[in-house]
Amino acid sequence: FQMVVIYGRRRIGKTTLLRKFCSGKKAVFFTAIKTTANRNIELFGQCALEILAPDMSMASFRSMDDLCAFLGKRCRDERVVVVIDELPYMVRKEESITSTLQKYIDEQWQFGKMFLILCGSSVSFMEDEVLSEKSPLFGRRTMQLKLKEFNYRQTALFLPSWTAYDKAVAYGLTGGVAKYITLFDERK
Repeated sequence: FQMVVIYGRRRIGKTTLLRKFCSGKKAVFFTAIKTTANRNIELFGQCALEILAPDMSMASFRSMDDLCAFLGKRCRDERVVVVIDELPYMVRKEESITSTLQKYIDEQWQFGKMFLILCGSSVSFMEDEVLSEKSPLFGRRTMQLKLKEFNYRQTALFLPSWTAYDKAVAYGLTGGVAKYITLFDERK
């Protein structure tokens, strides 16, 4: 079992990095949305079933407990990446989700092969509710990664044919934020 926490401001490239990491791997990739807890559990369950039990695609989970138990069974003997992107959207509607995750990590998942990734754009939430000592998940992560803006040199690599002056302008305009850099058309 591995649990990685990835966080950083919006548009910094977290989801792109995670999708690239998951490419070619068996992965349940769920992005929470601003809705009810039950709806997020339903959507997460659909993602899990699609990857781990396509023959059960019409099934649904009544609770986060049911979904976590299912994930634990399916990830016990096979390495599966399970991504919960925008975790704060899920937890803000149902605070017990972090303790439910803690319970399954401690009682079931740690004996399996799941590679759990919790990701969020709300830096304060991720630091206070996932990484801090007061969090039910404290001490369970095997790695954490706070993504930051690119520096000038890193930004310049995205625009290799531009002059040093134009690269500096691009860096000044974007502040090194990945999404904004990708909006430039290098030919112009």
